[in-house]
Amino acid sequence: MGDPVKLVTLGGLTYNANLATGRDNGDGTFTISFKSGEKLTYPQQPVLMQKPKDEQTNGEMKPVPNGRMGEQYNTGVFREVNPRVEQRIDSGLIYDDTHFNITDVMGATFSSSKDTVSHVTLDDCVDTTVDLAKNQSSWYADQAYINRGHGNEVILDDEDTANIDGHDISGKGTAAQDSYKED
Repeated sequence: MGDPVKLVTLGGLTYNANLATGRDNGDGTFTISFKSGEKLTYPQQPVLMQKPKDEQTNGEMKPVPNGRMGEQYNTGVFREVNPRVEQRIDSGLIYDDTHFNITDVMGATFSSSKDTVSHVTLDDCVDTTVDLAKNQSSWYADQAYINRGHGNEVILDDEDTANIDGHDISGKGTAAQDSYKED
């Protein structure tokens, strides 16, 4: 048997309302606050993104507000997106490990919690920041994985690690996805 799921969509992004609460910030942005302490802030999400014709371009996509599915636009074709965040919690003796899968999200900022160890995966996201340094890891390090998309960043403390499109990164600072693209 699985945990109960109550999917809610706020600002174009879908999440499980049993694990978080969402609010409209009134300034064109939205915030999802997870019961485990993490936050995700983001603007209204598009329903379509432009996907390049050439699949070898690392899947860079752009929002297209008035596009239609399959319609040609400059150098690409539209694809429907389903912006969503999923969370799973592994309870431990000292810290809980929280696992987040964030997919098709644009322009968001994820902030870790000092009470958990975060494992964050971005799939096909654009211009999204994962701030793992918010909690200054001392016992256990947070981790981020970025797959495809572009313009994403991970902010790390001394203990945190990231894997960006197959490149392992560790140490304090900001790791920008576009800096690890291979020509």
